[in-house]
Amino acid sequence: MEVPVEQQLWQGEAAAARLAHTFVDADVADPDDWVAAKRNPFEFLKRALDQWLSRHGGAVIREQFFLLAALD
Repeated sequence: MEVPVEQQLWQGEAAAARLAHTFVDADVADPDDWVAAKRNPFEFLKRALDQWLSRHGGAVIREQFFLLAALD
């Protein structure tokens, strides 16, 4: 039996997971990135947004907007 080397707990995990699911359904996020994000829902969302921005003119968007997201 394989035992995980580390355990992680994130506050707001359920809200982040719901948003991640919405991102996947909307084709904003790739479910294959879940492992690359080390199963961290917040890292998954960050990666998804970064990748989406890079495909949709992120440099211009970043010049015009500052994004701060809070999950409740």
